[in-house]
Amino acid sequence: MWTSSFPFRFSYISLDRTVTPDTLMVGEYQPNTMVPIRMVQYALDYRTRRLKMDGRIATAAWAYCVGIVRIQGAVQADGKIYISRSNGATPGDVFGWVPGKTARNNEGFFPRSPEDLSYDKRGNKVYGLTEHEGQRYITSSDASKVRFD
Repeated sequence: MWTSSFPFRFSYISLDRTVTPDTLMVGEYQPNTMVPIRMVQYALDYRTRRLKMDGRIATAAWAYCVGIVRIQGAVQADGKIYISRSNGATPGDVFGWVPGKTARNNEGFFPRSPEDLSYDKRGNKVYGLTEHEGQRYITSSDASKVRFD
């Protein structure tokens, strides 16, 4: 079992309803790569809609150290992961990532200060929001416009 001397910092959470059972993904915001930047997925119990537990322990379905700084949100859909990254005063990025492959940066995809993401499989849309004062938006993006390697 892998453990770390760095406590996990829950910065964002998302739900994937494109798989059965549904899964939750959580991850960390880190401003630099001096500490691990982790992303973890948990299965949900299809009967209770709660974390799948073994006694009092929820075991992750997978966990990755992701070397992408300033992640503000991520959502998985159909095996693809969409990752938002803030860039200060400039537009935000979205990374398209399939675990096991290289993440591809779609630079400037989002307005300034993108945050959490969600996915709507009915319209193949990635929804997000921004947090910069005076420029707070809800975004709707065509998921097919995100490039993956």
